[in-house]
Amino acid sequence: NSPVESSCSLPIRFDLEEMKIMDDEILRHKRLVTYEEEIAELNKLMQNLLQLSQADTVLLIDKAGHMVTMQGKTEALRKDNLAALVAGSFASMKAIANELGELNFNSYFQQGDQQNLYVTLVGGRSLLTVIFSESPKLGMVKLYSVSVKEKMEEVQKQYDKKTPQEINTPSGIEVGSKLDSLFGL
Repeated sequence: NSPVESSCSLPIRFDLEEMKIMDDEILRHKRLVTYEEEIAELNKLMQNLLQLSQADTVLLIDKAGHMVTMQGKTEALRKDNLAALVAGSFASMKAIANELGELNFNSYFQQGDQQNLYVTLVGGRSLLTVIFSESPKLGMVKLYSVSVKEKMEEVQKQYDKKTPQEINTPSGIEVGSKLDSLFGL
């Protein structure tokens, strides 16, 4: 593979093979590809969290604001809006914490009249979000969330180590591969 020159007026050169390797690493790091087997494992953990904590709903949202998976009472939720708002709120709270000198911000709690929200960072990439009413106590939700969070991080690490060939079926889109096939690369 030889370097390709761009068609713009600036003298830019890039190596397609090097870009593919970088793209694969970036996609894996950002978790834009999530596999069915991984989702199934995460869903089991989330179901367990629902039962133990007596919460209403558990969501897993990526830091970019996209819903990864959800369990519990989700029918009435505007899922895309909620995912984007939770991710934005987490980013804002983290920025506030940094301004105050708190560099290890990884969770927050929002208390409402009818619904409460507990959000915690999982593996630096996704947000475990628990929605619960008055009946379960915050302490129970936090306790079980921490345990599930640690197990989710192990699942993510396990899948990070695998190559796409080692995993059966992507439920997301492997952007780099799809673009390569579209352009005949």
